[in-house]
Amino acid sequence: MPTRNSILAVYGEFVRRPYFVIVHSRPRAGHERFDQYKPDDLTELMLSALEHITAGGEDVLDEMCKLDAADKGKSSHRTRRYIARRQDELYATESSHLTPLSVEYKGFWLSTNAKKTQTRHVIELACRATGVTYETVRKLPGFKSGA
Repeated sequence: MPTRNSILAVYGEFVRRPYFVIVHSRPRAGHERFDQYKPDDLTELMLSALEHITAGGEDVLDEMCKLDAADKGKSSHRTRRYIARRQDELYATESSHLTPLSVEYKGFWLSTNAKKTQTRHVIELACRATGVTYETVRKLPGFKSGA
């Protein structure tokens, strides 16, 4: 698996099924990889892409928490966090019934309630935390729609 330093870009398809993510990396000079993640389950897709992009680094997960908290603070409409250190930090008090709709990943909690939107936001946070470009799959060189 490429290290997160070798990842050039991440491309996601969350407009229509099947949802998937392609991680474009260059593990060494002259060698490029395009790893596709396309499991049927969106939580599995999110966790697989997250593992690949962050290389499981706690420092990156911490940075994701900081970015997510800052993003939530900027919006008066946003009521949930996408990633947090504690499960009870994910949802507002009035949405505490959603707390079971979360998954633990390496000591961090990820919300899984919003389905494809949630998955895309978590992957975008991972990209921002690692300094990797996130784009729609339509920006992937050579992509042809309707194929």
